[in-house]
Amino acid sequence: MAFLSKFFDSNEKQVKKMLPLVEEINRLEKDFEALTEEQIKAKTESFKDALKDIKTPEEEKIYLDKILPEAFAWLEKQAKGQLNNVISMFS
Repeated sequence: MAFLSKFFDSNEKQVKKMLPLVEEINRLEKDFEALTEEQIKAKTESFKDALKDIKTPEEEKIYLDKILPEAFAWLEKQAKGQLNNVISMFS
């Protein structure tokens, strides 16, 4: 049983560590809900444009870590939009 408790304690630590990131993503997702399609497209282009300026793997990692919450919230917005399109097709 000691082995299992170590496993679950480890998961709990990881969850606690990730909780601020999840909360930030959820907050940003609400902000993205209010954006128009044009604003969403502009955000996509801004992600792409910033990646063009990156020269090293280290710079890439720093940039991707920085935009992770915003990019994930953007992805959720896009996925929900696609899901709504599929649902409306069958309604």
